Amino acid sequence: MLGIIVAILYAGICFIGGTSLVVVYAGATNFLFYWYIVTSCIVGLIVGIAILIVLLGGTVVGTESGGVLGGLLGFLVGGAISVLILIVTCISRGLLIGGAYLLHTAYVAGGSFSDFDHTKLIFGGIMLSIGLIMSKFSGSSKASN
Repeated sequence: MLGIIVAILYAGICFIGGTSLVVVYAGATNFLFYWYIVTSCIVGLIVGIAILIVLLGGTVVGTESGGVLGGLLGFLVGGAISVLILIVTCISRGLLIGGAYLLHTAYVAGGSFSDFDHTKLIFGGIMLSIGLIMSKFSGSSKASN
């Protein structure tokens, strides 16, 4: 969400400064695309550390309560939770990056604001919205959206 707010502020400042609406749109969506790439790398590192903690925690708890078999079971449960976290995070971040890319590439170079690929605009907006909702509910990247 923070990336969208910054992109809107950037667009507003550029538009007030006299820049054409098409140039403002291209700059704001380009910023948003790279914002999601950078924040996805940061979120990926955080999720990677969380996955290791869940795996190690499940193994330690399982070993303490059930010995070697409990440790193996704890590792498997921790692995299942880790895979779920990884899948949800990858899908939500992929939707955010893909949506921003589609929005950025929706402008067909022609000069006027009406020269947009409407299919890319619609699907980019839908992908971005779903990605924001998924990341909001999964808690994978509250500060980086």
